Parts: sequence; C-alpha cells; structure tokens
Amino acid sequence: MDFLDQQSILHDNQHGFRSKRSCESQLVSTINEIARNLGERGQVDIILLDFSKAFDKVPHRRLAHKLGYYGIRGTKCSTLQWIRDFLTNRTQQVLLEGHKSSTAPLLSGVPQGTVLGPLLFLLYINDLPERTTSDARSFADDCLLYTPVKSRSDTETLQKDLDSLVKWEEEWQMAFHPEKCVVIQVTNKRMPTNGNYNIHGHLLDVVDSSKYLGVNISKDLRWDNYINSITSKANRTLGFIRRNMRGCRKQARVAAYQGLVRPTLEYACAAWDPWSSKHIHQLEKVQRRAARFVTRNYHDRHPGSVTQMLKDLHWEPLQIRRLKIKLILLYKIQHALVAIPADAYLICSDARTRGSHTFRLPHTGKEAYRHSFFPRTIADWNSLPSEVACTPSLEAFKCQLDDYTRAQLTTTAY
Repeated sequence: MDFLDQQSILHDNQHGFRSKRSCESQLVSTINEIARNLGERGQVDIILLDFSKAFDKVPHRRLAHKLGYYGIRGTKCSTLQWIRDFLTNRTQQVLLEGHKSSTAPLLSGVPQGTVLGPLLFLLYINDLPERTTSDARSFADDCLLYTPVKSRSDTETLQKDLDSLVKWEEEWQMAFHPEKCVVIQVTNKRMPTNGNYNIHGHLLDVVDSSKYLGVNISKDLRWDNYINSITSKANRTLGFIRRNMRGCRKQARVAAYQGLVRPTLEYACAAWDPWSSKHIHQLEKVQRRAARFVTRNYHDRHPGSVTQMLKDLHWEPLQIRRLKIKLILLYKIQHALVAIPADAYLICSDARTRGSHTFRLPHTGKEAYRHSFFPRTIADWNSLPSEVACTPSLEAFKCQLDDYTRAQLTTTAY
C-alpha cells in the first residue's frame, strides 16, 4: 500500500480499504458536491451501479496484466510472482446433502477476508473512472456516477459514459447487474430532464431514494425518510435490550446503549446532520428513552427529570455530539488527516489576520447546499474561539472542543 500511495496509483475518488478514507469521507464529499451542483444547475442525475459478484469475477490473468501495468513486475521472485502464488492453486467444491462434488480450479476471484484481496480488487477496477467524463465515486465495489443536468445533451453524455463502462466490463470480464442499478434525479424542478438511461439495453429504474454506503440518498436531498428509518431501528434495538437486560447492572445497560443503539443514530452523521428542530428532537427522543432505561426511572414525569438523568449519566445531547463530529472532521481535513482536499473547500477569510482561524463561507442558494457539510460546518468553525480552533494536534483539539462544548452546555438546558 505504501508503494501505491507514493506513486499515487489508486484513484483519488476510491475511498474503500484505504488510509485517511472511509464511508464517512466518501459520503461527505459526494453529497456536498451533489448539493453544490444542484444549486448551480437545478438537477443532478445520479446512477448507482451494482456489480454482479464483483470480487468473485476478477480473472487472475487479466489482474496480473494490470498489476504489471501499475509497476508490480519483475523476476520470478518478484512481488508479482508472490501474488500469482497467492491466487492460484485454489479449488472449489460443492457440498449438498452430505455429498461432495469433485474439485474444480478457481481461475477468477480475489479471496475475501484477507488483507490482500480487497487491495487487488481496487487495483483491478482502478481505471474505471478514467472511462467516464461524469464524476465517478467508489467505495470498493459500490460505485456511483453523477452529473449536473442542464439540457438533454448532459443526459446524453451520461449515457455515453454508461456505454463506455459496458465496454470496460466486457474487456475486463466484469459484469454490472442492470436490474439492481438505479437512477436518482436530484431536483426541485417540476419537469426534470429525463435521460432514459440503460445498460445492455435494460432501462434503469428511476427511484425516489436509494441506499449508498448505508445512507439513503433521496431525490430532494432531504433526510426525513432516513432519519425515520434509523430512529425506528434504534427504538427497536432499545426495546430489545430493555426486554432482555432487566437483571443487568447499570454499567452493562450503558454499554448496550452506547454500543448497539447510539451508533445507529450517528453513522456518517457528518453527511446528513439534520437542521430542522423536528428531526433534531426526533433523534434526541431515542436517547431520552435510553436514559430512562439505564436509570430504570420510568415513573418520574416531573418536567426536567430526563434532563437531570442525562446530566447524571454525563450524556451530551446528540446534537452536540454531531457538532463535535463535524468539527473534528473539518480539523482533519484542514490538517490533511482525511483525504478530502482542503484547498477545494477551505478558503481563508478575506478578514483573516494573524491568530485568526476563519474560512470564507461558500455562496449557497438552494436549501440542500446551504445545509450540507461544508457551508454549515465552516459557519460553526468560524464561531469557535481561536484558542480552540488553532490547537496544534488532533488530540489536543478534541480536549479543547470538549471543554468548550461543556462550558456552553452549562449555560443552556439539555
């Protein structure tokens, strides 16, 4: 991996199985760009691509050819030969009702569950974005294409990209699953420009929303349905542990909430952090229910009783936790600790002076972009005291941010 990073071989928009990249970094950068383009053009067409048995289809000979192209070559004792040995002499066998078939050699596929397998897959599909003029984003085999649409010619360009990817899959013996590939037209237009996109002649379904890396992207870039989904799931999980942990100690109940419920409410939240009070309260209600479960206090209905429980448990409001998650991510971007280019999003304020830390707020038109990660988080960042924002290390910044938000909470109600 060090060799690949030093040579900048892997495509920048591939965020799977790589350092400084994650589902969160992919979602934040992708959704922010879609929202920005929506404000400029009024429509963005997204195509979510689905590979058919992606890891299992990688042909070993063609993979070796690509590895050689990327500089992994040499003598018989080279790294390339070692990788060949890793892939070859593998067999498969079917067991059905106690009867085994004869073994057959595996001529394709990279082993999943290994360290090397996913990396080999990334190298094999690495040239896929080069076949498109539209923006292509990937997290391993989860691929997404999008383009701003202002006229029919933009949809025709996107279809040409799909045709180019069909040629790519045929050339490299991969396969898309057209029935599972979908289109989302992100727009507020009453009459959007329809592209009628197809793969292998199969017309792709146009959907109101679809899941990408675990987060539902909707055609209006709002998060109502996604928040309804995760709060429903979190409440079901909370109900399950409440029924099954009646006799457990408080410490175990706290661990169950923090390990099983809260992660559902916070996964990739930097990408979808809600701005409406309705959704903020909807998420907080789950934690307030959890506070009653952990403290076993279901009877005290006095105003402020749950607020006191939260304070006693030292549980910050989820809204504050999301704010901290976003500010920490922005700090990482600023200091190149996350592979999102700071110079593309963070421009020093015109009024910035020595000791100042503020960034210029991007111009926002549409609501979707106004409430996306960078416009909102830059505004929050600019409101931080300089002694917090200018902290020299990440760990020190986290401590300073904890102290700052704790002080803010002492002056406001939970």
